[in-house]
Amino acid sequence: MIINQSSLSSENDNQADSQWSYVKLDPDITAGIAYQGHNEGGCMYGVFKSIVSQLEKKNSESNITFPYHMMKYGSGGVGNYGSVCGALNGAAAAIGTFS
Repeated sequence: MIINQSSLSSENDNQADSQWSYVKLDPDITAGIAYQGHNEGGCMYGVFKSIVSQLEKKNSESNITFPYHMMKYGSGGVGNYGSVCGALNGAAAAIGTFS
């Protein structure tokens, strides 16, 4: 089965993409949030939350929030299988959110 990628997106997806913009973050603050987030849900959760939560605050006029808990699946290398580095996976997810 071949899936047309354009059929998977909707007008709402495109609308959400345009409502947040990336702004430069303080690396020390980001590292502190990631460290705390690691204790809450693993590497992927910590890295993703450290980036996106700050951008959420800086783009507060958009009323968009993100369900960070969904990134907990990356703990232990995706479901404790040790297959994918959660820190890299979380960073890639954050980058993909704003590119």
